[in-house]
Amino acid sequence: MSAKTTHVIPKNGGWVVRKEGSANRRSDLYATQKEAIQAARDIVQGTSAGQIVIHRLDGSMRTQDIHGLPALQRPPRKSKLGTRAIERAVSAVIRERLSGD
Repeated sequence: MSAKTTHVIPKNGGWVVRKEGSANRRSDLYATQKEAIQAARDIVQGTSAGQIVIHRLDGSMRTQDIHGLPALQRPPRKSKLGTRAIERAVSAVIRERLSGD
């Protein structure tokens, strides 16, 4: 059985918890995001695998909470080095390891 994702999303001035694939089911409305996150954790705890995706007020993803692990404080940041600089650095390491020096 594949892991299901549970979303915490804003709706009608509150927050709802919605399991993936259950768009038509009734959802409880929570006054605060914190209450909704706790309810989502309770749902996921009852399953063998799953994750929680917490959304911001604008609907964008704020954090992910993988089953059994605490929620991430912030989404991963993009490197300031840039793609080409990273590619050059990785290539240099690979060349060094392949040459045996």
